[in-house]
Amino acid sequence: MPQKPDALEAEAELTVLRERVADLERQLEQQRGATEDLWTLSERFRRQSATMARIAMSSAIGEGRVEDLARDITESTAAVCEVERVGVWLFDKGETLLRCVDMYQATQRSHLAGGELREPEYRNEFAALKTSRYVAADDPLSDPRTAGYVEGYLKPNRITSMLDVVIHSRGRNLGVLCLEHVDKPHRWEPDEVAFACQLADQLALALGERQRLRAERERQALQEQLVQAQKMESIGRLAGGVAHDINNFLGVILGNADLAIGMLEPESPPWLHLSEILSATRSSAEIVRQLLAFARRQAAAPVVLDLNMAVDSTLRLLRRLLREDITLRWSPTEDLWNVKMDPSQIDQIVANLVVNARDALVDAKRGGTIHVETRNVAPGSPASSKGGLAGEYVQLAISDDGPGFSREALQHVFEPFFTTKEKGRGTGLGLSTVYGIIHQNQGHIRIESEPDRGTRFEIFLPRCQEAVPEPRAQSTLAPRGGAETILLVEDQEMVRRATGAMLESLGYRVLAAASPQEALRRAGEHDGEIQLVITDVVMPKMNGVELARQLRKLRPGLRCLFMSGYTENVIAKDQVLQPGVLLLEKPFSLDRLDTMVRQALAAPAVPV
Repeated sequence: MPQKPDALEAEAELTVLRERVADLERQLEQQRGATEDLWTLSERFRRQSATMARIAMSSAIGEGRVEDLARDITESTAAVCEVERVGVWLFDKGETLLRCVDMYQATQRSHLAGGELREPEYRNEFAALKTSRYVAADDPLSDPRTAGYVEGYLKPNRITSMLDVVIHSRGRNLGVLCLEHVDKPHRWEPDEVAFACQLADQLALALGERQRLRAERERQALQEQLVQAQKMESIGRLAGGVAHDINNFLGVILGNADLAIGMLEPESPPWLHLSEILSATRSSAEIVRQLLAFARRQAAAPVVLDLNMAVDSTLRLLRRLLREDITLRWSPTEDLWNVKMDPSQIDQIVANLVVNARDALVDAKRGGTIHVETRNVAPGSPASSKGGLAGEYVQLAISDDGPGFSREALQHVFEPFFTTKEKGRGTGLGLSTVYGIIHQNQGHIRIESEPDRGTRFEIFLPRCQEAVPEPRAQSTLAPRGGAETILLVEDQEMVRRATGAMLESLGYRVLAAASPQEALRRAGEHDGEIQLVITDVVMPKMNGVELARQLRKLRPGLRCLFMSGYTENVIAKDQVLQPGVLLLEKPFSLDRLDTMVRQALAAPAVPV
C-alpha cells in the first residue's frame, strides 16, 4: 500500500536531520583535534620556555663551563623535544674538524664524547653548516645537504631525522647543536627550530665567556711572570753587587789561613782552629757562588755534550745519598739532541733537584720514588705548547711523589734563601741556583706541584746542532814554581798582600802592582822576563782585559791568568768564557792557585 504524503515528508526531514547531526559530529571532532593540537603545542611552548629560562640563568654560562652546560642542554632538549639523540660538537680553530663534547642518548640515559668529523670527508655537509643558520633535514637519507653522512653516520646510528643548528658568535662558527630522531620519521616544527637556535646562542655565550676567562688568566699569569722576573732580576743585581767585595774578604781569610796552617803541626790546637776557619770560609764561598749562579754572574765554560751521559754520571754519585726506601728511576730518551752547557752546571742542576726531592720524601717520613727523564721537544708538540716555547729544546724532568708545595710556597720557590725546610737544614739557595743556571743558558724551567701530590720540575734547554767533540787529553801543568816571575795586579791591598804571599810560598818571584797604571810601569822597568800576569778583572779606570792587551804590546807572548769574584761580562760574554781564557775565581785556596798558575804557564798565550 503506497505511503501517505505526510509519511514521505517526515522520512525526508529525518534524513536531512541525520545528515546535519553527522556534519555536526564531524565538526566537533575536528574542533576536538584542533583543541588537542593546540593544547600539545601550548604544552611544548611551556616546557621550552621553562627550560630556556632555567638554562639562561645557569652559572655554567658565566663561568665558561662549556662541557657542563652541554650536558645540561643535551639532556633537557631530549626530554622537551622527545628526541632520542642530542649532541654538542665544537669546531677547531680552522673550522675543519668537529669534535663531540657531549652526546646524550635518551633511551640509555647515557652521555658520550670524543667523536670526530673531518671536513675532507664531509665537504658538502661542512659547507652547508658554514652558509646556513641551521640545517633541518626531515629525511636526511635523501637530503643532499646530509648525503655524505648516510653511510658513515646516519645508517650506523639509525638516524631518520636530523636538525643541525650552528653555534655562532662574532663572525665565527664555533660548533653545532645536533638533534637526531632514531627509527621514526619526524617533521621539524618551527618552534623546535627556534628553541634549538636559542639553546645554541646560550652555548655561544658560554664559549665566549670561557675564551674571555682564559685570556684573562693568561694575561694575569704573564703579569705575574713579569713581576716575578723583575723581582728576581733585582735580587740578582743585589747579589752580584755584593759578591765582589765578599769574595775579596773571603779570599784574604782563605789565603792567610792556608799559609798559616802550613806552618803548624797537624792536629795541634792552633791547627784545629785554623781548620775550622778554613771550613767556614769554604762554606761561605759556596753560598756566594750559589748567589752568583742565581744572579747569572757565574762564569761558565760551555761545551757540546750528550745530556743523557752527563745526567747519568751525576746520578751514579747521587744514588749513594738515597735511603733504601727511596727509588731513583732514570728514563733517558734514545737519540736525544745535544745541548751546549758547562758540565759542572748540569751537575748542579741535577744534584740540587734530586737532593731536594730526597729531603722532601725524608721529611714526609715515608719512602717514595724520584723519577728523572729526558726527551726531545719539537715545536708544536704538547710539551712545547704547554710551556709556550718557540724552537727545539731538550727537556730534563725531575719529579717525586712527596708532599709537594702549597700554592703560597710555589710563588717563592726560586727566591734566594726561601726554604720549606727546618731552620738549620739547607740555605734556601738550591732552587735559586738552578733558576739562574737555566736562564743563563737561555733555557726555561717550569714547576708543577700540589700538596700531597708530589712535585715535577721541567727544564727546557735549547737544542745544539753541533756534534759532541772527541774527548781531549787533559791539559798539562808546568812544574811547580821555580825561576818564574809573576806580575800580580790587584787594587785591593789585603787581597794583593795575601795572594803575593801565597805565590811566594809556592816559589815564584812576585812583582806586585796596585793599579793597571803601576803594572804597566813596572812591566816596562823590569829588566828580566815576566812569564805570567795575574790580574783582577774589575778595577778602576782600566779593566784586566785592557791591561793584558797593553802589557802584550810591551811583552809579546806574555801569558795571562785573570782572577775575579764575578766577571761582569769583561772576560766573558753573557758569563761564557772565551776559548783559551783562564779565570781563577775568588776566593781561592793555595792548592787552587798552584794548579791554575801551573796551567797558565803551560798554556799558549791567547788573544784577549
